[in-house]
Amino acid sequence: MLDALLDSWGLHALAKSLMGFLIGLFALQEPEAFRPTLGQAFLGGLVLALVHNGLFVALLALAAGTRTAFMLEALWLGGALYTAFLSVLVVLVRTD
Repeated sequence: MLDALLDSWGLHALAKSLMGFLIGLFALQEPEAFRPTLGQAFLGGLVLALVHNGLFVALLALAAGTRTAFMLEALWLGGALYTAFLSVLVVLVRTD
């Protein structure tokens, strides 16, 4: 749906599929026993978002045939920091 709205030709879907595959390689055996700290949530969210957004920006640059500072600063780094911040919020409001 995101690709259809933004006319990005499946780049979001491809980046998200690759991230899902990579996360699946490192899946925990007992995920319900894992309670991340705020630091772990921030760092984990940052690393995963940097990889995901990096894949997306690289695919977008290849498809568009261009590179801009906006792609690196806003889409890659800014988006990764935003996702890391949201990861901390999720840990704070998690009630299980």
